[in-house]
Amino acid sequence: MRLTVGNVIRWDNFPYPRDGNIKPRWFIYLGRASIVAMPVFAYLCTTTTQTRRFEQGNARANHACKRFNIKQFPMFEQDCILDFDEDLHDVTEDTLETCKDHIEIKGTLDQDTMRNIYKQFARPGVVSKIILLDIRDSYNRDGIKIAK
Repeated sequence: MRLTVGNVIRWDNFPYPRDGNIKPRWFIYLGRASIVAMPVFAYLCTTTTQTRRFEQGNARANHACKRFNIKQFPMFEQDCILDFDEDLHDVTEDTLETCKDHIEIKGTLDQDTMRNIYKQFARPGVVSKIILLDIRDSYNRDGIKIAK
């Protein structure tokens, strides 16, 4: 399965739930690890529709996040939030290929939105330097220029 940076995907029956609940998940494709590494990993960030958690006084109120309103971002089926304080999902490209019948590309985010997402992940301590370099290289390879 060939994904490009910024693809928004819906993955039915996502096989690696963090909460034990297998359900459809929405992801934004950020890129992949260097092809020198084996296996090659794809980097995905997930969104949540549990927007109340980010309201003042709630558990994630102080988390860095990006809100996606479906009027502006119609590739999402509901308003949702990308929480930059949550870990990325890294899945092998083999897993993507094996599960491709459960994955649907819903659209692609614009370059400015993707650059802003990159800036959030580039904050100190959010992701490792190696992963950040892989993501930056993926952005550049897919035409979203990120300076070194």
